[in-house]
Amino acid sequence: MTRPARRRGGGREGFALVLALWFLVVFLLAVLAMGHFLRLETRADAFRQGRLGAYYAARAGFGQAAALLCGLWSDGRPGAFVHRGWQSWSQGRYQGRFLVQSEGGKFNLNNAGQGAVARALQRLGLERGRAQALRDAIFDWVDGDNTPRLAGAEARFYGQVMGAPGPRNGPFDCLGELAGVAGVEPEMLLGLGPRARELGLTPGRGLWSVFTVYGDHRAVNLNSAPPEVLHCLPCMPARAVERLLKARAREPLHDVDQARRALGEEVYNLVRPWVNLDPSPYYTVISQGWRKGSATRRSLLAVVRLDEMARVDICYWIDDLYYALPDDGDGSGGLKR
Repeated sequence: MTRPARRRGGGREGFALVLALWFLVVFLLAVLAMGHFLRLETRADAFRQGRLGAYYAARAGFGQAAALLCGLWSDGRPGAFVHRGWQSWSQGRYQGRFLVQSEGGKFNLNNAGQGAVARALQRLGLERGRAQALRDAIFDWVDGDNTPRLAGAEARFYGQVMGAPGPRNGPFDCLGELAGVAGVEPEMLLGLGPRARELGLTPGRGLWSVFTVYGDHRAVNLNSAPPEVLHCLPCMPARAVERLLKARAREPLHDVDQARRALGEEVYNLVRPWVNLDPSPYYTVISQGWRKGSATRRSLLAVVRLDEMARVDICYWIDDLYYALPDDGDGSGGLKR
């Protein structure tokens, strides 16, 4: 029986076919990888553009807040803006909101008494032991000696335990210095972040809500003081605080007679050494911006001073807050008035 003759070159043709298929598979994989890379790059570019746009939207909101402050300061009505809460704006593809807080209604850590500071810390929600320890650490930071208070901290503690520079032993230069004080956690500054509730803080109510280091006032402004500060004033009953909050919600207090009627004659005479109606030139502006349709939001915080010509000087600036302002559904953005 005769065997059929093998076709010459059949092995080479099979090898060429396998090689072609292999190149085709590699080419398809390369195309898929390139497509995936381009999709990732497009998303990354959109994310970068969203972050950049959100940042400049936040800066635009700050500009609007500064312009409104200048206008009200020129008109002699600086207190008219303090209790408006969050102000929203929208322009083109961007939108945002901003909040203004007067520094005149807060306890000045460079001048405040130890009792007022401890009471304010407890009002924020910190338990008594933590509040007293934090008070001692704050006053050890500003006093001129190296002798620690009972629960405080001086240079030796900062160097050996925290591995950080010692206390200033002088007045706070900016409120951001509080982040370096022993016992202060980042969440305490604005009352934001994962541990805020664990510490007992109400979201959006942190150290910045009740303390300042700007200006030289010893008394607090009745028009801008938050409830936590008002409740900490000596001889200030809760009913008087409620009456004051209702009175200034209708319109800012303009003179002593209005303050006396709002608080009551007896209460006003008792608290008069610790309160005033003098507007502070220092304000905190918190601005948040985003691009419409984007989930990326950027927030900034600035402390500004208005001079005699109603010009804005920036005293302190944070480009990105430690934690994003949460949207808790009530329009407050997590920071409460």
